[in-house]
Amino acid sequence: MIRCLRIIPFSFLSTVAPSFAISLVSLVEACRNNIVDDYSIQENPSLDVFPKATGHSFKKDYKLECIDPKHPSYICVCTIVKVKGARLRLHFDGWSESYDFWTNVDSPFIFPMHWCEKNGQVLHPPRSESFKDR
Repeated sequence: MIRCLRIIPFSFLSTVAPSFAISLVSLVEACRNNIVDDYSIQENPSLDVFPKATGHSFKKDYKLECIDPKHPSYICVCTIVKVKGARLRLHFDGWSESYDFWTNVDSPFIFPMHWCEKNGQVLHPPRSESFKDR
């Protein structure tokens, strides 16, 4: 039997995949109506919201070039601060931890170092280094 969730913050629902959020809302309704046993079959078995760890080689302290999720026109230098399965917590070098974010290892928005140079893209240097030039 699935344990019923008492509170699901709206901010959580708005950040997950819409079909997964609908499944969560349906689960809450099932909990309220005491039909959780009938709900044990997943509605979208092909939807892999939380991917499994594959044979990736990402490790803590590796450097990457990454598209800034809040400013998609910026590609910045990031450091991997945590690896949890197929998820990476990335830190923008030169910025506070409040800008850190999680992404999947197969994200199309992360690149190996020197990717920008090889592909003719502009890499925004870490904040502290950009101010040294002034």
